Amino acid sequence: MSSLRQQMIELMVLKGFALNTQKSYLHHITQLAKYFHRSPDKIDEEQLRQYLLYCHQVKQWSYSSCRQFIHAARFMFDRVLEKPISKGKLPFPKREEKIPELLSRGEVCRIIECCSDLKYQTELKFAYATGMRVSEIGQLMVRDLDGERNTIRVRHGTKQALLGEPATYGHDKLIDYLGRYTRRIALTPNRLIDFKNNQVRLNYRDYRDGQRKVLTLSSEELLRRYALHILPKASASCLRPLPTSL
Repeated sequence: MSSLRQQMIELMVLKGFALNTQKSYLHHITQLAKYFHRSPDKIDEEQLRQYLLYCHQVKQWSYSSCRQFIHAARFMFDRVLEKPISKGKLPFPKREEKIPELLSRGEVCRIIECCSDLKYQTELKFAYATGMRVSEIGQLMVRDLDGERNTIRVRHGTKQALLGEPATYGHDKLIDYLGRYTRRIALTPNRLIDFKNNQVRLNYRDYRDGQRKVLTLSSEELLRRYALHILPKASASCLRPLPTSL
């Protein structure tokens, strides 16, 4: 093992990089060295740009593969070799726009029902309902499920999965409720009427009768209610309830 490779590994370990990230970075730097038949510390910015162009045009690398190489190269040159790369020489490629293939509830149900093993069927339901990765679901334990706060602790991940309660709340009502907050903030400025004597007046729509009404709250109560709509730090919301037949 070369001293440069050892330096890179030690720095990645000290920075707490995941094992897969370490392997990916080492793979990209190794391929770069093989392409030019020289050590990475003998490669300049222009050669890095030529290699990225070759991988993108000839090897038909995807957006994610190009991005992984750029991160690996920047780590090697910026952190290990202390020879920062200018952003203009190694720009990130344009993100690929892909239209996802959406499945109907019936199709999702049929896919899950094809799995006869209870364990894997449960994992499929979790994946659909929470958007968690397979690796994250495979590491779940009973103590990771918090029924009181309706959350799941994701091991070795960067988020918590917040679950709805379709079984008790009702699918139609759940979708209707979540739809009010999709790509919207909880309280827009035009709903505020006035603020006097520590009292806030605002208008709202009562979805029980569809009428616009005026609500008066203390400033403390307004802040408390607003805070209920703020996700915890490093959390991700899940807006896909399980199909009724599951």
